[in-house]
Amino acid sequence: MKFRLILDPIKATATIEGLSIDKVVGLIEAIEKLQTDISTRQPVGNYALQEALSDAIASLQAAINGKQPVGDYAPLIHEQAMTTITGLEEALSLKQPIGDYALREALADAVISFVTRNYALQQALSNAIASLQAAINGKQPVGDYAPLTHEQAIASIIGLPEALSSKQPAGNYALQQALADSIASLQTAISGKQPIGDYALRQNYGFNYYQAAVPPNPKLGERWAELAASGEILDEWKWNGTCWLKSQELISATEQRTLTSFPANNWWGYTNINYNIWIKEIIFDAIASGYVAGSTYFKSDFTLGGAQQTGISIDSVNQSTPSGVSKKAINKLFSTYGSAIPAGGHAFFSTVAKIGTGTTGTLYYITSVVYQQARK
Repeated sequence: MKFRLILDPIKATATIEGLSIDKVVGLIEAIEKLQTDISTRQPVGNYALQEALSDAIASLQAAINGKQPVGDYAPLIHEQAMTTITGLEEALSLKQPIGDYALREALADAVISFVTRNYALQQALSNAIASLQAAINGKQPVGDYAPLTHEQAIASIIGLPEALSSKQPAGNYALQQALADSIASLQTAISGKQPIGDYALRQNYGFNYYQAAVPPNPKLGERWAELAASGEILDEWKWNGTCWLKSQELISATEQRTLTSFPANNWWGYTNINYNIWIKEIIFDAIASGYVAGSTYFKSDFTLGGAQQTGISIDSVNQSTPSGVSKKAINKLFSTYGSAIPAGGHAFFSTVAKIGTGTTGTLYYITSVVYQQARK
């Protein structure tokens, strides 16, 4: 719908073509009422929530008021070093102790005036000061002092242990160094050398060892020349797989004996044997007269011991015929070293017995032992 407004200035009226004035007035009144209603309204929303939020915000703000940011703060009442307060030391350096300085100044002036006029007092004061100064001279503050002459540990003297550690004992170090160099040079020259001797000749002897000490871990058949401190050969030894044997074989035998009754005991070889011995063999050499062959033979028992038939049994040799030489290989180590020496000394001992049916005759015999001195 369209309207047209018509104004009549002569009549001072205005009409809206197609609409009466009354309707227009009513429309205006309706608009004004509507405007009044709108002015008392607020935008649509949850005002209860807004109110609660507003109250919470107000409460939170009240709680926050008077607070400070979180941090590492000192307590309200606390102690603090003067040096940590900016400007305090500079301010104090410009102050002086509290006191009545005007009074002090007045007293000082009065004393000076009095002393100036009283020369006798000045002299007395001067003498007193001089006497006091004389008494003070050579004195030290009261304290716990060590005696003038006293002992003190090196460790308690500051810097002394360190100073001493960089020093060496007093001495002629040039001479000492020369001696040390000479000894070192001599040692170098000696290293790899051997004692003076006829080594070419020794080599021809076929020895494997030239030394004083017993060689360790020898091999079968090796030879050792035992040396004296002077380098001379004392003894010659050979390793037989069990012990060292002296190079010389010894034969210890009885003189020829004549027997017509049995058994017969013989001891011989009073050599005071007191060392290990290696017995190689025993020998029974017999010549019988008057005994019938096949019915009589003889037996000789050998013992290593004393002049009596005691000691270590060696073995026996049987003579299967009335006459002949019988030998028996022993090859065994026997030791009397460290044992008590029997009366008469250590000796070989033999007992000859007759075995068989023959009862008449004479036996001529010799018993002997082949042995070598031995050592482990």
